[in-house]
Amino acid sequence: MSLIDEIIGRIIAQVVGRSAKRFEKATKDPRKTQEDKLLGIIRKNANTEYGKRYNFAAIHSIAEYQKQVPVVTYEDIRPYMDRVVEGESNILTAEDPIGFAQTSGTTGNPKYIPITPTCKGREHRDVTQTWMCHSWAAHPHIMAGKSVSLVSPAVEGYTPSGMPYGSASGQIYRDMPPVVAKMYAVPYPVFEIEDYQAKYYAIMRIALGEDVRSVFTANPSSILKMCEKANEFGETII
Repeated sequence: MSLIDEIIGRIIAQVVGRSAKRFEKATKDPRKTQEDKLLGIIRKNANTEYGKRYNFAAIHSIAEYQKQVPVVTYEDIRPYMDRVVEGESNILTAEDPIGFAQTSGTTGNPKYIPITPTCKGREHRDVTQTWMCHSWAAHPHIMAGKSVSLVSPAVEGYTPSGMPYGSASGQIYRDMPPVVAKMYAVPYPVFEIEDYQAKYYAIMRIALGEDVRSVFTANPSSILKMCEKANEFGETII
């Protein structure tokens, strides 16, 4: 590891360490942390259409929330979400979405998850950075090399109202600060290659040229696909 890489690693460790400390503080009293989070969301969205329907303004405890707001599936709120996707405001969230995460649709029609400015702020970053901090603490050797993270494109299409939708993990990967991106072997544009076979060949080809210490993916089959490409094109790559 070069001196520059070592300095970058120390800076990143300090940043993710602060996120981990905030998380650890929150775990001292998890019930209060969760209740504060819930009531904060309720207050913020009390004047939305959904909030008015279930009288969010009158909710001041978990018990009141459980009494007034029913347990629902995505299909129960799909009519609301369809209107949000069409561009209507103040339906489910007071903040207008700046985009949508989209599920794969393997268990039915794809689901849209609105991403608000708050979602994309420090709280979202804290989740990833806390995970990174504990991963590095448990496996310090991974800091000495590169990581390979397998993600889907950040933007896979646009809603009728013109809002982008795609992979949440892809958005996080695309928007990483340059200092953090240096730790990853595969540049984001590779994940936007449309040809499936070409994309996985490129990922494997790039990864083989680096000192890879860790692989991250939400779908283990992606790692198998990389291995298949290594076997298929091994002689050419060598």
